[in-house]
Amino acid sequence: MNRLRTCFVSNRVQELALAERNFFQDDKGVLYRHRLKGEPQMIVPVTLVHEVIMLNHDPVYVVHPGTKWTHDLIELQYWWPGMRKAI
Repeated sequence: MNRLRTCFVSNRVQELALAERNFFQDDKGVLYRHRLKGEPQMIVPVTLVHEVIMLNHDPVYVVHPGTKWTHDLIELQYWWPGMRKAI
């Protein structure tokens, strides 16, 4: 998980996202998206999408989740454009 926080999006993507009100950056430079309900979601760069999906799909405690359940689990903490389609 720490690798996800250190590997981040380009400065240009951060600038564009921060121009919108529903995104913010923490003191470590990690970009987040405000949610209407719940905790903010960390923005996942394209290069780490597969890793985030696998981390939330493959663990033993997850058993064998369906697409919707996997999406709902990931959405609790993460977000990227086209997320539903990627999962």
